[in-house]
This record gives sequence, C-alpha cells and structure tokens, in this order.
Amino acid sequence: QRVAFLAMKAKRKAKAAEAEARKISLSEKKAMEAKLKKMKEDERRRNAAQLARKRAEEYEIKATKAATRLQAVARRWAARRKLKRLKEKKRLEEKEHAERVEKLRQYQASAKQRNMEDQLRKLRRQAAVRLQAAWRVY
Repeated sequence: QRVAFLAMKAKRKAKAAEAEARKISLSEKKAMEAKLKKMKEDERRRNAAQLARKRAEEYEIKATKAATRLQAVARRWAARRKLKRLKEKKRLEEKEHAERVEKLRQYQASAKQRNMEDQLRKLRRQAAVRLQAAWRVY
C-alpha cells in the first residue's frame, strides 16, 4: 500500500509537473508568438519607411527635373521679352530719327525758300533802282 501510495503521489507530482511544464511552454509559446509578431510588424514598418524614402527620393528627382524645365522655359520667355523690348526700342529710335530728319529737311527747304524770296526781293529792289536810274537818265 505504501508503495502504491508513493507511486500515486509520484504520478500526481509528475502530472502536476507536466501540467506546469505545459503551462510554461504555453506561456513561452505565447511569448515567442508575440515576439515573432512584433518582429514581423517591425520588419513591415522598416519596409514601409524604406519605400516611403524611395518614393520621396523619386518625387524629389521628378520635382528637380520639372523645376529645371520650368527654369529653361522661363529663360526662353525672358530672352523673348528682352528681344521684343530691344526691337521696340530700335523701332522707336528709327522713328524718332526719321522725324528729326524730316524736320531738318523741312527746315532746310523753308530756309531755302526764304533765301530765294530774299534774293528775289533784292533783285526786284535792284531792278526798281535801275529802272528809276534809267528814267532819270532818259
């Protein structure tokens, strides 16, 4: 009886130890699963962050290219505006020059006219003086 009792006691202890071991292994299993889950989540986060960085770099490259294109377009427009301004300035200068030349020509023509009129008056006066002298002689 004593042996049977000890055997049963040993069996009970073994069962309890087994249950305890199962409990421990269960909690270890849960801890391992939690750890694995956390690692997977960390990996996923790292991948997402890496992807985000890669996308940001791609967008930055695209933005730089677009900005470069826009700057080139802006430079072309500025050059075109400058050329237009210079052409307009040249046209105005030519117009002003033509006006000055025309005024000068008109002034010279009127001066010539006045000169001719003065000469004509002078000649008439001389003719009148000669005519009077001729009448006096006659």
